[in-house]
Amino acid sequence: MNCPKCGTENILGSLFCEDCGTELPFSQGAQEPAPVMVTLKENEKPPAPKAEIPGEKPPIHKAPAMPKPEIKRPEARLVAVETETVFPLISDTNLLGRKSLADGIYPEVDLNEIDPACFTSRKHASILFRGGKFYFEDLGSSNGSFINNEKVAVGVQVPLSGGDRIKLGNMELKFDMEPEN
Repeated sequence: MNCPKCGTENILGSLFCEDCGTELPFSQGAQEPAPVMVTLKENEKPPAPKAEIPGEKPPIHKAPAMPKPEIKRPEARLVAVETETVFPLISDTNLLGRKSLADGIYPEVDLNEIDPACFTSRKHASILFRGGKFYFEDLGSSNGSFINNEKVAVGVQVPLSGGDRIKLGNMELKFDMEPEN
């Protein structure tokens, strides 16, 4: 499934683009909406089509978009269980991994200091904030990811709750979130 915004190919069933975070349409096998049928009244003629000018595209008329209510992102963080190192989740998309200057990888949650044996991948996983919820996604890591001792399939976005335990390689992190007011 390709992202309508950036064109990135995503795994079928993904809710959001793994590259730009755009919500993907018709995810989880949903079907495209049926076309709208218009019935004309008796003796009513359909509107005449406008003459097209060669090379000019007809205008696209869209209904005005309804403003989406702004959802305040609660403060969230990851805490390394063994070292108690705190990693604030400051963006709507937070890459978890190991910084690599040579590869140009600068994750929001850099695990180099607490993972000297390098059991986590450079781009191990991400934590996303979409639609008022946090989600965890494994990005194809070498040693896998677990949430509350359950293996996370690559590319599947799993909802997170405060207190969830996330295991990356041989390291365990706790997901904490401020309570909603």
